[in-house]
Amino acid sequence: LAADLCGESCSRRIYNKSTRRGQSNKGEGILSIISTDLLQSRANAKQSSLRRSLFTLVRLAMGVALLMYLSRSGIINFGSLTRLLTAWPITIAAFAILLLDVALMAVRLSLLFRPHDLSLPVRNALQLTLVGFFFSMFLPGAAGGDLPKVYYAAKGNNGRRTEVGTIVLLDRVIGLFSILLPPLLAAPFFTGLIRSVPALRDLLLLDGLLVGGMVLGGVLCMYSEVIRHFLSHGVLGWTPLKATVARVLDTVASYR
Repeated sequence: LAADLCGESCSRRIYNKSTRRGQSNKGEGILSIISTDLLQSRANAKQSSLRRSLFTLVRLAMGVALLMYLSRSGIINFGSLTRLLTAWPITIAAFAILLLDVALMAVRLSLLFRPHDLSLPVRNALQLTLVGFFFSMFLPGAAGGDLPKVYYAAKGNNGRRTEVGTIVLLDRVIGLFSILLPPLLAAPFFTGLIRSVPALRDLLLLDGLLVGGMVLGGVLCMYSEVIRHFLSHGVLGWTPLKATVARVLDTVASYR
């Protein structure tokens, strides 16, 4: 009996030691896996950072090469740009106004996204505005800068491309409205000039019709459910765009 008890106690000790060794081996294995994953993630982060840096350098080199080609071919005369230094206060003021305009446009675009629970911080809106400026200068057509804005804005809002495209289009309409409205506001101060120039009077009349049509269309789309239903199910009800038009009109109506 004493021998059996001694053997049982010894086996228990050996089992406890082996269990502890197994647990320690498992812990060491987990720690080694975690450390390996951390090293791998750090290596991947370094590689991605190096790739971004190389891609940035390649883009800068391509831009410099393109500017050198345009300068040598005579398409661009950089010597004429030195004249901006002769009136540097006006140049600085012009750049400041341009940057302020870009910042206000970015804030406006960011505010238009908020009622729909879409994510677009002011920083990203500023980047989209600058991207739109770039593509609008180099791509043909008036909507050349809007398509990249829709693409990049929809990347962070999956499944909401229709709403994103509607918001970008609405932002363009608001910008057009802000261009058309000031001449009408300034017209009462130049009545004599408007009467003496028939072409100017006709342009102001056309401007007033456009502004009135934009205001009337916006009010009807936002406050008239009958008009929205008529446009989406009546006029375009036989087309595959019925659901898309309904989503566009609902997006506009949410700003009321």
